[in-house]
Amino acid sequence: MARLPSGMALLNMEKGKYYSLNKVGAAIWERLQTSPASMGTLSAHVAARFQVSEDACRADMIAFLDMLRDADLLDLSPAESGE
Repeated sequence: MARLPSGMALLNMEKGKYYSLNKVGAAIWERLQTSPASMGTLSAHVAARFQVSEDACRADMIAFLDMLRDADLLDLSPAESGE
């Protein structure tokens, strides 16, 4: 992980791929690294920090978390991924 002015870069060392996260993605990543969180807790955190409604960010957050999982950067339980 490397912090950038625009967000963060992650490296999957096994695949040799870099992933760029914007500020919202970086905030989600940092929150998950601090402590595991349910989708409700995580969406409340993101909504408050970026002043958006939880409904507006929930679908985008599910897609983002699924992308992290598909890139083997995050292991989600079914409850965490929104499934």
